[in-house]
Amino acid sequence: MRPTLLLTAMATAIAASSIPCPAQVQTPAHPVESHVMVEKMWTAEPSPAEMRAGIEAALAIPNWRLRSPEKSATQWSRVSGTIIDPTPGVEHDKAGRVRCAAWAWHNGLAETTLWVGASSGGLYFLGRNPMIPAWRLWVPVSKTLPGSPTVGAFLVRAGNSNRILVGTGDWGRSGDGGTGLYRTDDGGASWTRISLNPEPSHFFKLITDPSDTTGQRVLAATSEGVFISSDFGLSWDHAYDGPTGNGVTDIVRASASSDWILGVPGTGVVHCSILTTLFHVCTAGAGIGGEISRVSVAVSPANPSWVFALVTGPPRLLNGIYRSANGGVGFVNMDPRATTDPIAWNEGHHTHAIAVDPASSNRVIVGLAAAQMTLNATAANPSDICWRRNVGVTGSGCDTTGLDAGHVDQTSMAFIPQSVTPGNTEVLITNDGGIYTYDWSSGTHDDRFNEWGLNVSQTYNPPTFDLSMNNPDRALAGLQDNGVLRIDRASTTDGYRHLFGGDGGMVSIQPGNDERFAVTSGFTYHRYFWWDGGPQVGLDANLAGGGTPTMVHNHFDLLPVVFTHSGRYLYWRWSWEGDAVDWRYVNPNHPLPAGIDVLSVETGSIDPLVIYITDWNSASNGAALYVMEEGATGTLGDMNWEDRTPSGPFVPSEPAGGWVFADRSSQHGSYVTFTTGGHRPSRVFLSTNRGNGWWDVTGDLAQNLPDVNYWQLLVHPMDHRQLFLATEVGLFRSDDSGRHWYRYMTGLPDVVKVRGLQIHSTGPDDTELIIATWGHGFWERSIEFQDLLFTDGFETGSTGQWDQVVGGAL
Repeated sequence: MRPTLLLTAMATAIAASSIPCPAQVQTPAHPVESHVMVEKMWTAEPSPAEMRAGIEAALAIPNWRLRSPEKSATQWSRVSGTIIDPTPGVEHDKAGRVRCAAWAWHNGLAETTLWVGASSGGLYFLGRNPMIPAWRLWVPVSKTLPGSPTVGAFLVRAGNSNRILVGTGDWGRSGDGGTGLYRTDDGGASWTRISLNPEPSHFFKLITDPSDTTGQRVLAATSEGVFISSDFGLSWDHAYDGPTGNGVTDIVRASASSDWILGVPGTGVVHCSILTTLFHVCTAGAGIGGEISRVSVAVSPANPSWVFALVTGPPRLLNGIYRSANGGVGFVNMDPRATTDPIAWNEGHHTHAIAVDPASSNRVIVGLAAAQMTLNATAANPSDICWRRNVGVTGSGCDTTGLDAGHVDQTSMAFIPQSVTPGNTEVLITNDGGIYTYDWSSGTHDDRFNEWGLNVSQTYNPPTFDLSMNNPDRALAGLQDNGVLRIDRASTTDGYRHLFGGDGGMVSIQPGNDERFAVTSGFTYHRYFWWDGGPQVGLDANLAGGGTPTMVHNHFDLLPVVFTHSGRYLYWRWSWEGDAVDWRYVNPNHPLPAGIDVLSVETGSIDPLVIYITDWNSASNGAALYVMEEGATGTLGDMNWEDRTPSGPFVPSEPAGGWVFADRSSQHGSYVTFTTGGHRPSRVFLSTNRGNGWWDVTGDLAQNLPDVNYWQLLVHPMDHRQLFLATEVGLFRSDDSGRHWYRYMTGLPDVVKVRGLQIHSTGPDDTELIIATWGHGFWERSIEFQDLLFTDGFETGSTGQWDQVVGGAL
């Protein structure tokens, strides 16, 4: 560290010692999830064909193998399980986002069990511990599925769990698009994609026809309408796409003799007395007006004349909750509100759930962001219907008992069958927190299904995952809708601990102190410190919250500084200063380029004041990476910036982002890597001098995997020939400085969206890699060392594109 800077830092620290302890503020309420973070991951969702092409290209890349026969390769293992919520008096432990659930027979268990489809983590069934059968555990089924791990709908063949259909694509969710329909005939050991025409991007429902006793006739509600199969999904015919061609978002039939009831965007509820591959007789129900963007329906098995519908429109808002007493011919709003929207919270596009008790038409539950339930749905006068609304919802209505759905953003609901648990009064609810039950009789809530090893949490991107520099067992993550997560890899009882917040953003652990965190969280995002076990302290101070503000510690522990940004400026503060102290300018006289939209901020380690800034709106300025370097561009408090974007044809015509990561090891303190995110063509770059010059280390991935998102590149701290790359379709390893890449996936599902990497090493035989995923939680692996020969790896005399200098001087 430069002596002048160090003396200035020490003097400032002494002067700051008299600052009073900052006030403690409460965690912000989480009314809705943030869309900004997700939108910055994707600008335009790839088509099913484009996503399939990327996955197929990844699966075609050979697996990595050890060259030394005397050594044995390791494999990936899961890090812990349940996300524990320590809030006293509630049961809100979490697993991550679940899209759908159903009870079905399992051959191996010889019983009916629960199956769930995760929003981006695949299909699971609830199994039993073979040693202690009373203990339950979640078992993955789709590890070999060669497509998107986003389960929009699934169907297990009645009486034969070897045959399963999975329809991919979670509607309304950026980054969770589908790649089509898949079928297995061996219980998930292998999968085959089934072609449909036209190709749906999202699946909403897969069901069997109750009039077909063979179980062969299957119907699918998709973004392209209704498809029908007579051979359990081997072949399909396109049967119906509604009056407006907007797809069908739900389909149900209460009995073999009742009408088909469809939810149709732009129309409402449609009832079909005949619905076959040859022709249909379908009529739109009356009474649902206004904008209709999505419809979910439920028909009472106890009395099919009663049809219930949850309608949203515009996409994120509640249109109404409707009922029909004549089989879907005419509807009335059964929850007329004066001016409030008690459950949508601007989240109606990707949420949607409704269920009616098979034993009683009076018991109906619905959910968007929040949930509500009535026990007298068929009251003669709709205004007499009494709703029990979600706990915490203002204007709870006539029933003050309250309903605790466990988490926000409801995705499916079902009354637990009496055949599964006789005498029960529970509703199963899936949402962004996982799987919960609500007992409508006692008004109680339970999270037991989240405690049996399911973890499908979603980490947004590289800056939302961090590993402590002084305690390699401690990590931190910002999760989609599950807040800021503390990870203790060595713990067997408290591996995942929810700290606070709804959406977790950028996270950073203070060097030398694994109990102090700088984070962003909430909607909209705000800045916080977490000190010595809590509580969090609000740090917006003189800066605006909202958007996606950054928070990152300087990784040189002798300079305990935290950086953030707002607009075109970077700011700093000492890590012990709370909300009583304003942020200080880093670059007051040199604002970043006009139109910049800062995606991330990263700092160096050995170089104490090198700050890297990536620009999501790189199309506006023709650059994606800016660097502020103390000495080269000024001093802290009056820094300038330099454009150090790697050269090459990857700056896009639309915002797409890019990610920078500074090496934190003592061996490679001036190394920095850059991955192009959504830029095309996809590229990875490595600099050995803080971005002043770059090597293109894309190697053979330029031909083998050119069109998927590259998220983060890491260099092995003991041998910089070994590189690790996180992508949207898996993890890859190179042992020759990026010339050749191999799949590094043993133990993981075949397709995993790897969003962040961290590495810890004390020597060649003690190196661990930890990954954070979008939908599969966290995993760890000991890195095998190929040999102990340390070479340059970037020989300028070699040939090939990996040796090309693509910007600046090296």
